Amino acid sequence: MGHLFRRTNRTLVSGAMFCSLALAGLSSTVSAADNSATIRITATVKAVCSLSAPPSVDLGDIPITAFDGLSAGGELTGYDKTFTIATSCSGTDKYVLTFTPTASSDGCMTADGGGMGFCLYDPSAKKIALTSTGANLEGSTASASQDIKVVPARSSKAPTAGDHAASMTVTIAPL
Repeated sequence: MGHLFRRTNRTLVSGAMFCSLALAGLSSTVSAADNSATIRITATVKAVCSLSAPPSVDLGDIPITAFDGLSAGGELTGYDKTFTIATSCSGTDKYVLTFTPTASSDGCMTADGGGMGFCLYDPSAKKIALTSTGANLEGSTASASQDIKVVPARSSKAPTAGDHAASMTVTIAPL
């Protein structure tokens, strides 16, 4: 047993000497200037916004005779519908909604096949002039939504009987 204890003792001594030599070797290659470093850590906290909108707005049945006498861009009264875009933001009190139609004419969305358009109005009854690149509407988080009115209109082509639809993308971004 004495021999076994001795061997373990030598191993410990050898290990301790190896650590001492390794540490001594490291400390001799490190200069005083390399003993510290300053690290700057950065982050950008960004405001975020989200919206919720109905997937579709149905203006109902419109008789073709309602378009009689209307020229291109002329709007139909009495067939409008209002829909709500719910908004939510964190980290900001202002945002911008961008409305981008798939097609537009006379500041309104153009329905597939022409013949009919859909004009948008903001809550203050101001027309949102739509273009192919979109139109912006600024808002405040003081109100949790924007009510948008859709008014049907005659497009550059004469309307025809049948279903007419147009699409747009609405995005929200913090200001």
